[in-house]
Amino acid sequence: MKTDPKTQKSILRNALLSVFIYLLPILLMFGSFYITGKRPWKQQQGTLSINKTINPINKKP
Repeated sequence: MKTDPKTQKSILRNALLSVFIYLLPILLMFGSFYITGKRPWKQQQGTLSINKTINPINKKP
């Protein structure tokens, strides 16, 4: 069964629009990184502090 050319065109248009809407936030994010010069992936991550006052269960005081 062959689909109508008008339907094929509508499906293609809707698919391209969906891909554009999906990629738009990603493109805007990288555009803002380019304009501002910020690189969040290069920032120093906070160090994990371990509470040293907790005694293990098997350790006697």
